Amino acid sequence: MEFIAKYGSLAWISIVVSAVTLAIALVPSLEVARVFRAYDYMTWSKQFLWKFWWVFDVVFIVLAWIVIAVVGAAAGYMLSDLLGLPFAVSAALVIIIVGLLHFFGRRVIEAYWIVGTVGLYIMYFII
Repeated sequence: MEFIAKYGSLAWISIVVSAVTLAIALVPSLEVARVFRAYDYMTWSKQFLWKFWWVFDVVFIVLAWIVIAVVGAAAGYMLSDLLGLPFAVSAALVIIIVGLLHFFGRRVIEAYWIVGTVGLYIMYFII
């Protein structure tokens, strides 16, 4: 949203450029998987990135931490504004909820999505 929506009606150009860029990056990845029969992550990353395969893992973990921090902070601010709680309490609550959902697995997450979707539609109806 931050990088594409700011262009208004010309945002479609950004979307097309992003899609083409991702497609250009995807083609060599799929070709490496096909040629070397690297159908699992470890085999593919060792073929595609050679002896630097571990760098991708380190960068991915760091980026995952950053994404979790940004999304957690945004959700914490939203919850803080909604419930009037201090930000630290709201952020901790969001992190605890996400941790519990992941701890209990896919079935609980699916149930949570169902409850969340129903709640969202109820709010749409009320509004």
